Amino acid sequence: MKGEEGKKGKKGKGGKGKQKEKDEIDELCDKIQVKLGPQQDNLRKFIDLQTKLHEGVCEKRLAATIATHDLKKVQGPVRYQARPPEDIHIHPLDAHNQRKQQKRNAPTGIHKYLHIVEKWTLWPCLVDVTGTVISLPPLTNSENTKISSDTTDILVEVTSGTSLTKAKEVMNALVFMTHKLKLNNNNINNTTAAEGKKEGEAEGKKKEGEAEGKKKEGEAEGKKEEEVAEGIQGLQLERKRVILKVEQVKVEEEDTGDLATLSEDINNMAGLVDVKTQNKPSISQIFTTMEYGPALEDHKVAQAWLDSHDGKFGHFINNKWVLPDDRSTYATRDPCTDRVLATTIQGTQQDVDQAVGAAREAYVAWSQLSGHGRARHLYSIARHIQKHSRLLAVIEALDNGKTVRETRDCDVPLVARHLYYHAGWAQLKHTHMQGWKSIGVVGAIVPWNFPVMLLAWKVCPALAMGNTVVLKPATSTRLSALLFAEICAEAGLPAGVFNVVTGGGGMGTQLATHHDVDKVAFTGSTEVGQILRRATAGTGKKLSLELGGKSPVVVFESADLDSAVEGVVDAIWFNQGQVCSAGSRLLVQESVFARFISKLKHRMSSLRLGSSMDKTADMGAVIDDGQRLAITKYVDEARRQGAQVHQVDCPRGCYFPPTLITGVSTTSPCVTQEIFGPVLVAMSFRTAKEGIALANNSIYGLGASVFTEKITLAIEVAKMIKAGAVWVNCHNMFDAAAGFGGYKQSGYGRDGGKEGLYEYIKPCWEGELRFTSPNVNLETFGATYMADGPSITPTNPKIVSGAGILPRVDRTYKLYYGGTQKRPDANYCRVINDATAKAYALVGESNRKDVRNAVEAAGKAQSGWERRSGFNRSQILYYIGENLEQRREEFITHLTTVMGCTTEEAVAEVDGTVERLFHWAALCDKHGGEVQETNVYGTVLRVHEAVGVVGVACPDQYPLLAFVSLVAPAVARGSTVVAIPSQSYPTLALALYQVLETSDLPAGVINILTGNTDHITKYLTEHQDIQAMWYFGSLAGSKFVEHTSAVNLKRTWVNYGQKRNWADQEEGAGQEFLYQATQVKNVWLTAGDIFAN
Repeated sequence: MKGEEGKKGKKGKGGKGKQKEKDEIDELCDKIQVKLGPQQDNLRKFIDLQTKLHEGVCEKRLAATIATHDLKKVQGPVRYQARPPEDIHIHPLDAHNQRKQQKRNAPTGIHKYLHIVEKWTLWPCLVDVTGTVISLPPLTNSENTKISSDTTDILVEVTSGTSLTKAKEVMNALVFMTHKLKLNNNNINNTTAAEGKKEGEAEGKKKEGEAEGKKKEGEAEGKKEEEVAEGIQGLQLERKRVILKVEQVKVEEEDTGDLATLSEDINNMAGLVDVKTQNKPSISQIFTTMEYGPALEDHKVAQAWLDSHDGKFGHFINNKWVLPDDRSTYATRDPCTDRVLATTIQGTQQDVDQAVGAAREAYVAWSQLSGHGRARHLYSIARHIQKHSRLLAVIEALDNGKTVRETRDCDVPLVARHLYYHAGWAQLKHTHMQGWKSIGVVGAIVPWNFPVMLLAWKVCPALAMGNTVVLKPATSTRLSALLFAEICAEAGLPAGVFNVVTGGGGMGTQLATHHDVDKVAFTGSTEVGQILRRATAGTGKKLSLELGGKSPVVVFESADLDSAVEGVVDAIWFNQGQVCSAGSRLLVQESVFARFISKLKHRMSSLRLGSSMDKTADMGAVIDDGQRLAITKYVDEARRQGAQVHQVDCPRGCYFPPTLITGVSTTSPCVTQEIFGPVLVAMSFRTAKEGIALANNSIYGLGASVFTEKITLAIEVAKMIKAGAVWVNCHNMFDAAAGFGGYKQSGYGRDGGKEGLYEYIKPCWEGELRFTSPNVNLETFGATYMADGPSITPTNPKIVSGAGILPRVDRTYKLYYGGTQKRPDANYCRVINDATAKAYALVGESNRKDVRNAVEAAGKAQSGWERRSGFNRSQILYYIGENLEQRREEFITHLTTVMGCTTEEAVAEVDGTVERLFHWAALCDKHGGEVQETNVYGTVLRVHEAVGVVGVACPDQYPLLAFVSLVAPAVARGSTVVAIPSQSYPTLALALYQVLETSDLPAGVINILTGNTDHITKYLTEHQDIQAMWYFGSLAGSKFVEHTSAVNLKRTWVNYGQKRNWADQEEGAGQEFLYQATQVKNVWLTAGDIFAN
């Protein structure tokens, strides 16, 4: 009996037993997959780990695996172990191994691939098929050292406060551990055969007697452990790499080395730690799993370009490389591998001056070049970009970490498309953009998520309109911009027209505030956009901002759910979610929510993460480890708040897994704040109105998408969502012919389309607007609303007896908001004098509460007024002009009295005011938008929408005509207005509200507040519900408005203290007014029912 059991045991471990064990594991995997049911995606991580163990048992006979997935504390000796969810029962491979594991206080059965002990000490462990655990020296987590690992890597993060000595100790421990885990392949088979024999003998003796069996079993185990220990000599460990990350290392007195020494030590150790990757799967495994293998892009040409510059790059100024000797350098790395690609220099103010000077010098000739001449240059650049498209795509992928598939198929083709499109506008500017001229030198600042594509978005329209450019690329992604500059020079672009300077974040501010820069075009975070808005306030620089987003994806029950799932993939996991318009808020109608989430989780399981050079990868690496940690904080916070987080596996390194978060409140940071990573937050809604309300419940308004097969529903929802781009049954579609930009705190201005050209031109009548920013006390500006009054000047009318002359009846002027006349909250009044300096009237002195009430009234009226047809709004404006004409003589007398102007001048202003009302009434229904001619199969609609609630501060010149010239365009295009009339002559505007009351104007559309202009401006500009502020006053006031507008990034239009001729048609009612009174939304209506491709 003993012999038979012994033979059986030996055979089990050497022959049929091996096959039996393999069959048991296969059966176990099948059971797991069958029992998972709808939770299959949630447990995919566990299955992957089980599969790796399976492969280790069947192929190597030894599994060396360390994991920290799904840790859960268990009873007994303090340790941690990985375990599947409680609703799945995992049988051990056999009862014998289970008892043996219990005796060693080690994890049993399927858990044997993990062994983590008290205090989060990570014990690298070697586990053979019988469950024997061979421990190696521990690496312990401390306050400043975090050790984590998965089945491919060990990551040791040494953070702030850790000494150099400690960092070296950690690295030495890793080296020791790695050497210990190198086992001898030649000894494995002999070792395992001996194990089988001894286990079989032990099992046979156990049958004869429990006491004797236990004794023999113990002896066998002891001998087995000795034999296995002797075999630990040379087995190739199935692990890819060991990584040590050191951040902000603290240098202590006892440290003999410095950071450079540590870096050198780490590099030396890295050669010892580096081990080979896992063996390639067999052919049978490939046919069984049907998984894609990597298809790597060859980057030899890109490397050759880098090598041609010796891996060192400077600035590109005047078509030449500029490498000052005394500049510090920055190492540009591949986010996927952390390999240094090249070094670039950190520029200084001197470098910015040199680049801007070159651009200013080139501007004279470039702006005077014919449109056809500029078109030729842009066309040539486009052709050269196409010739070097593969090189540019590979450099972009290496530099940024995104997949080469995206750079090859999306980014670079769109660069060429913008060049061709704007070459056309350069040709047509003279005939289609009459009345406009170039601005001057443009400072362009672009981020790291789309380095070369966003470069083209800024550079192409600037050059086409006759400007020159100085570009500052993102700190971490500079190479593609430098390559683009080199291609431009190769294509024959004149020197100085396009220049690139590299440097840190501070260089962006140096460029934006340079006195010779006339326009700043920025794409980046909302926080940096606010900084730039404040930094350029009062300087006269034109500013366009394309900032952050939290775009909703609204899925209705009428949607094709499978197509919508693919749309969500494009929305949030395109470019690893590092897209300002990423669809990071998923709103699904409640009736299909559960089914849609199930489909989405299943789709997530097939997403492939890998090297940026892998053409089959769906996602690459995030830009750097700092961004990865920032994303992690949001996800961890959601977990702490009780949300359900679903993630798929991803490689170790600078990767972040596709993440789906459900069960989270609408106030959670992961719902309200831009994460800028592959994290999707899902919520449900019941009705279309609720879905629209949730979609608009954000400080951002960059993009949105709507999924439904009902075209009427799609168009209605697209119209009601406040976003600059709304995609129907798609997401993240871009084209040069359709402008891209945001509402609310997503910025202002557009990139692309004809609407984007206006960011790089100004009216021909306008002179140079470059000012030294005035010194303004922003804390006290406009704080006191009685600063210049009151001043009582009695008229003392004579008392005449009998039938003598009677005094005129006093006229009361009140504030006007919400459709009614209101007394000022504080009941203070301001004296208004006539042309002879005598008191003419008392008007109300508005304060903060009056501003609040007027803005509230305008806000309530705005949505209803905008929804009215253009024809209805035009009728009301015509009617106001008609009623003003009926009181023409009264207003002429009023003007001559208060201003002392001649009758002819008063007649011209009143008649001009009526004409101006007719002008804007005519444009109420003639500026709705048009169809954009994009490359997309379908229809793209450019819709001109209202800005919202607009604050208007009017000048003293032309007090009636200027008031109407500013208020009428905003009202004509659907906005409501809180207007501050002329501070010196407000009675003309107050007399107008009697005309408004008789002209069917809805309450709250036009609201009038009198008093100290700067005081009222202060509270209008600070108000969160004002979407735009138009200020025509002093230079100091202009700076205050621009600086304070950063609080919610409202649009501004100021005059910097400069006067204009309001009676002139161009200066008082030109295209500039339409541009300021509207914001552009592009609605993408895809097609494909008949011709799917």
